[in-house]
Amino acid sequence: MHLLFIRQPFDVGDEVEIEEVKMYVEELKLMETVFTGIDKQYQRFSNFGLYDKLLKNNSRSKLPAWKMNDNDIV
Repeated sequence: MHLLFIRQPFDVGDEVEIEEVKMYVEELKLMETVFTGIDKQYQRFSNFGLYDKLLKNNSRSKLPAWKMNDNDIV
């Protein structure tokens, strides 16, 4: 939960890369986030599942890339 609601690494409409795969944020939900790939197929990730993935937001310059580790858990 902290990943999306406190740090907010992306917003709807952002172009992101998850593990070097380009996607677009379609919908942010409490338990999951919905993306579309370049093939226009929807992909759902649990927000907990995004915790250990390398995220790069190509739409924001102030948060280019990061990966959480156990020290980031509040």
